[in-house]
Amino acid sequence: MEIEKKNWSEEAEKALCEALKNDGFFIKNEVLAGTAELWKIAGRGWLVTRVDGDELVLVSGQGIDAKEVISIFMQKARDINLKSCRIHSSRRGMKRYLKRLGFEELETVYTVSL
Repeated sequence: MEIEKKNWSEEAEKALCEALKNDGFFIKNEVLAGTAELWKIAGRGWLVTRVDGDELVLVSGQGIDAKEVISIFMQKARDINLKSCRIHSSRRGMKRYLKRLGFEELETVYTVSL
């Protein structure tokens, strides 16, 4: 699987727009500032990550083969001695994928627009 670090672009923003939702401006600025990294996974999609202390955070992603892509990034985190990996997701199907990879659900977040 070919994974390439990329600079923020219109192509990435368009591909990630559904996943970014209301956080798009914030996430884009994290990538532009270098506090988060943007990855293109050839033929599969896009992913934004950041390191928070000794934890890899998978910030936002869009594409296919999520379980395989997440597994690869978990291994990359192990390789650089990170201690954990965190994902926030509103996708129902992700819970099943993540549980198979060893993730535990810690909380559920609810919100309402005012």
